[in-house]
Amino acid sequence: MTSDGKSALGVTRSDIVDHGFWRGKQTVHEMYLSHNAFSSREQLAYVMQHELNHVRIFNAGLSDIASREIQLKSPAAQKYSELLDNIGHYHIQEYGTKFLEINGWSGIRSSIPSSVFNSVNYQMANQKIWKLLSNTAFKININFR
Repeated sequence: MTSDGKSALGVTRSDIVDHGFWRGKQTVHEMYLSHNAFSSREQLAYVMQHELNHVRIFNAGLSDIASREIQLKSPAAQKYSELLDNIGHYHIQEYGTKFLEINGWSGIRSSIPSSVFNSVNYQMANQKIWKLLSNTAFKININFR
């Protein structure tokens, strides 16, 4: 459950903790996953990719930009406005969709069809975040036998 009462497969909280002058500051990321995130290996990989992209955005110092509201221009994207609620989520979901396609996975909960991000419907929300996440959609092997 998110802080605003919505259900989620995962939530990541990131903070900088100040330990004082002698010990310095520490970046802390806490990731919470719903039991539904573990419904399959594919679902877990998708949720982890999503949550780790939140960590990447925080570590790059782009959290303020990422949390800005986005005005969705295409009707295709507007159907998924709850998942595409800010600039960060737009690009995280974009690369999540590419991640699923590259791995040949479908039927994953909270995923968005690639048609939302095709050239007709696409909008560049923030080039820095887009570039930061550009290498997060890749083929992985989750068959551990």
